[in-house]
Amino acid sequence: MRLVRGVLASFDEDGKLQPVVFQYNPESVKRVLRPQTLGGSALDTSKDEYKLSDQAPSYIDAPAQTLTITAYFDAVGDENIKNKLAFEQMQQYGIAPQLAMLEKLVYPTRASIEDRESKRAASKMPLRLTGCSPRAVLIWGDYRVLPVRVTSLDITEDVFDAALNPLRATVVFTLEVQTYANRAPDDDDYGRFGAYHQKLEMLAKQAQAPSKKERQRLQSYLAR
Repeated sequence: MRLVRGVLASFDEDGKLQPVVFQYNPESVKRVLRPQTLGGSALDTSKDEYKLSDQAPSYIDAPAQTLTITAYFDAVGDENIKNKLAFEQMQQYGIAPQLAMLEKLVYPTRASIEDRESKRAASKMPLRLTGCSPRAVLIWGDYRVLPVRVTSLDITEDVFDAALNPLRATVVFTLEVQTYANRAPDDDDYGRFGAYHQKLEMLAKQAQAPSKKERQRLQSYLAR
């Protein structure tokens, strides 16, 4: 079977894809799903517009989902050595370009900073940054193409060259999946999450069905 590498991709201002391919696929991915419901004991009573009721909880949106992934980057990995261009880049920069691509996902653009400062100087009033946070997509196989927002990056650089370029690093990042609640229906991320949701339902149908004898036994429990 062909090895499929995970990818965390972002988009530049022109919509061009800028992928960071995992040099080594992470050994584990921690996912936490929190259902978004109303009614019954699951209701968030801190919101004044809702009141606790005896009705069964109902879903109001897809669950809030976070993913925590640990990725490893190594300037002298086999894939870099086999690729002449990558090897030359490694000699000059180490793995700094890959780390910079990840860090860009938690930065505003330099252009938005300059635009804010220009408007602040003209109006003598502080202004918020213009523009949206960088868009990102986690591609984890055929069935998981998830629009995400990076909420934290924990980078540990272990080895450096003579110019202090990092040669090896461990990166722990936390991602927040962007669902229907986070995007407008005409947004690309809304469509991406909808496609993931559809594939999830299709995949669930592939789960092994219980045997006829097991189904009868389960039905007997429910009839009690």
